[in-house]
Amino acid sequence: MDAPAGTLARASGGVWRLAGASGGVWRLAGAGRARKKGSSGKNSVQILTDYYTVWYSYGMDNRQNLLEQALRLFAAHGYEGTGVQEIVEAAEVTKPTLYHYFGSKAGLLEALLELHLRPYLNKLRDAARYQGDLVMTLRAIARTNFDFSMVQPTFYQMQLAMGFAAADSEAHQAMLPYIQAQYAILEETFQAAAPDHGNLKGHHQAYALSLKGMLDSYIASASMGGPALNDELVYRLVQQFMYGIFSL
Repeated sequence: MDAPAGTLARASGGVWRLAGASGGVWRLAGAGRARKKGSSGKNSVQILTDYYTVWYSYGMDNRQNLLEQALRLFAAHGYEGTGVQEIVEAAEVTKPTLYHYFGSKAGLLEALLELHLRPYLNKLRDAARYQGDLVMTLRAIARTNFDFSMVQPTFYQMQLAMGFAAADSEAHQAMLPYIQAQYAILEETFQAAAPDHGNLKGHHQAYALSLKGMLDSYIASASMGGPALNDELVYRLVQQFMYGIFSL
């Protein structure tokens, strides 16, 4: 990608040109020194400081762009069906740039999962904290999942597909710790509520599995034109789930 307008871009012969501006050409003269060639401008310390600041931001833009393009391609073609070359072409960078930031395609996937799933897990953990009212806790869990899927619909569908990929696939193995973390949070909720709801005792794993399955099913249905993920659906889902608990 070209340098952003208003930043320094390297030309030939050790000359750095201010992109998007006329004149203002600087020739670097040794380590940490610069002398101006052309119209008046900033001193050498300031121009070099600006240069490094801009290119640090520019590098971060490259990293973010790689994450965004990887998400789009992984969601459209699957992790295994997407090559490194395809990602870097979409991001308009080179392979060394991808390897610099992520080490490999697997490292890129791990960074993508961490970026989106770590904040979600923190929110889910807060929502799932049982404080004596199981219905309210389950509603908070449902809203957290619904909100996440609506704010990050492409990512949600991608991670859901990876969760159901072949058990020995690289994508599934990358997702596995996050899947296990989600179930662990839900299991803790049902364990904490068991003293108040006798039917929960000894069934925390089954209930965590059932609740996660219901949430994912409603989210998938909404993406295909099914019921909207709103408070009314949260109410109906929790009522349905509670009926299952007390019918045992």
